[in-house]
This record gives sequence, C-alpha cells and structure tokens, in this order.
Amino acid sequence: MIEGQKLLIDVCDQEGVGRYIASDYTMDYRKLQAGQYTKKSPMIQVRDYLDTKSIRGIHILNEMFMETLFSDLHFFWKPEETKIQYYGSGDEIWEMTSYITTAQYVAAVALDPQAVGFFKFLGDRKSTHEIISIFESVYGTKPMVERLGSLEDLWEEANKGGQDFIKAGTWFIMTGQVHLGEASDAGRYPDVRPNTLRDFFETHKVENLRTVVNTLGQD
Repeated sequence: MIEGQKLLIDVCDQEGVGRYIASDYTMDYRKLQAGQYTKKSPMIQVRDYLDTKSIRGIHILNEMFMETLFSDLHFFWKPEETKIQYYGSGDEIWEMTSYITTAQYVAAVALDPQAVGFFKFLGDRKSTHEIISIFESVYGTKPMVERLGSLEDLWEEANKGGQDFIKAGTWFIMTGQVHLGEASDAGRYPDVRPNTLRDFFETHKVENLRTVVNTLGQD
C-alpha cells in the first residue's frame, strides 16, 4: 500500500496533477501515533509523504463501514444465531458510514476544485444498544445479545500474539480516541443524502447482511 501510493503520488506530482485523493476511508488516524495501531501506520506514512510534495492531498474520513460491521470480517454480527456481540457497556458510540454514501462524498470532493485537506463524513452515530433497538424496529425481531467482556478485555485480546486489527480498531473506536465527532463536512455537499443505519437495514434483508460487503460494485 505504501510504495504503490508513493509511486502514484510521484507520477501525479511529475505530471502536474493538482490533487491526490489518498486511500484512507477510515477513522481519524491523525489522533494516532505511528505504530500505535499497525493497520493505520501506512496511512500516516502516506500522509507525511504527500506533505513533502507540491501536489495537494485529500483525505476522506468516514470511520467504520456499515457493511464491514455486519460482515464476517467483524465479530459484531453472528447471523447463524441472529446475535450481536459486543465489548464494553453497550453505550459506547459506533461511528459508521455506508460504502455508497462514502463513494458519493468522494465523487463530490473530486468534483470540487477547492477541496483539499481532510474531510469528515458520517452516515450515523449509534451505540450498541441503539443499534439493537433499530434492528428490532426494522426487522421485527430482537437479536440475541452477548457481552464478550470489558474494553480492557478487548484491548488485551487485540494484542495477543500480534495485533488483531479488527479488535484493535474496535477498541480505538469504542474508546472514542479516533472518533470524527459531531462536526462534519457534509454541509459543503448538500446534494448527498447520507444513508443512516436505519436506511442500511431497510435496504438489506437480515439474511443478507453478512454478505452485503461481497456484493459491492455489482449493481
């Protein structure tokens, strides 16, 4: 990821391209130190490399993808048991955005010649308890719920024998350290209507939630 993006940046810089949209699409990693969360260290390096060039960088931050949260990539959703699993109290906030909303904002930023720097876009901010409530409201069934442990337990498990990037990333989100917060750049692009979590549920059948991430781009 690092060398590939550096090569693209160099080519763009040599050809006089004005702006470069980095492959971020994630949490606010500016709050992390290099090496603190190994999965995001490459993004920090790419950002720092961009800062040495004349080409202006663009960084899109959207926190967690809704599709990822309900996929097999994450421990949160167990479809075979219709169960939601979580760490913490259940009151911690998930910040999330759908792929389609992110893509719409990326397109809007790309078409805006004045857009440079960091942009924060979110589809929704909900606690685990709120997610469960919306799930029941949309699907008409209450999922089984299992608390897997405290946030301290999550951090310990995330760092056993090398860093588990899903659990480590979840810990950073649950503790609020990498949150985008209430402030957003969405007002700059009013034509984009972000999908909320309710929208996401209403768009997909419950039995298809786990595989939505696998069908992206097939429409």
